[in-house]
Amino acid sequence: MIDEGSSSDAWTLLAEASRGWISELAWAPNGRALALAGATGIALYAIRGSELHLRAVLEGHEGPVKGIAVSPDGAMLASAGADRSIRLWDLTRGAAMRQLGGHAGSVERVAFTPDGALLASAGADASLRVHDVRSGAELLSIGSHDDEVRALCFCEDGRLLVSGGRDGRVCVHDRAAGRLLREETHEDWLRTLTPMPGDDRLLLSASRDGELRLRPCRGGLPLQSLVCEHGGLDCVAFAPNGRTLATGGRDCQIGLWRVEDGARVGVLAAHERPVLTLAFSPDGRWLASGGGDNRLRLWRRAAH
Repeated sequence: MIDEGSSSDAWTLLAEASRGWISELAWAPNGRALALAGATGIALYAIRGSELHLRAVLEGHEGPVKGIAVSPDGAMLASAGADRSIRLWDLTRGAAMRQLGGHAGSVERVAFTPDGALLASAGADASLRVHDVRSGAELLSIGSHDDEVRALCFCEDGRLLVSGGRDGRVCVHDRAAGRLLREETHEDWLRTLTPMPGDDRLLLSASRDGELRLRPCRGGLPLQSLVCEHGGLDCVAFAPNGRTLATGGRDCQIGLWRVEDGARVGVLAAHERPVLTLAFSPDGRWLASGGGDNRLRLWRRAAH
């Protein structure tokens, strides 16, 4: 695996594509394909040499796609739609498999458990829902938030379901029972929740006001806390080794941060409009960014 390093000079813009408004990016576990969700649906790209190749377009949602997630085995993609639906796709064939419902408003985010057996969804109706992937049955409906739920992840090998909303609250639930175990509050609405790579007992929460906190999922003092000056934080991504963070927002730049001490170690002038989504490839070789300029950009880390 490549060491993601610190210098912004080591990252080079390698390729780009124009795809309309972009909401979220997700890599296949093998790092050979990149999925993009946005106003025009779902686009699947292959990385060949130094180029992005559009492999397929998945159509079915009646409106923008707000969030996507790839199953741990790379065989399936889940999508969250403004049309209130969740859809499951066979990535091998590029075909629709199943449609799930239940939300009374736009579905904002989806997340698989580490074993791929369950799928959680977060909605503008302030609810969380958990489905059995094989049968499509809804197993849980959770209403811990007072406003739209915009961030979602599983921690502790799927035992905890964590959500973040426009109400500024991070809610940690027992996944099996749906019981609220603890909560904490940020000053602004939650943009990202993600477990620490290699140790999913730790949780990173990122708020619109630029504050990031890394702490144990079940509570305790933050192990790291920093504030990013993006004029409004929109996205965060961990590098696979957990030592580097990438952040993006209203200043149209990508910030690179060293997790150990919270130092900013690089800046990339990334887009002409706000940076809305970021995703490192599983091997750390690539960083994909999507901007309000409707561009997907692919950055490559120089080998050492």
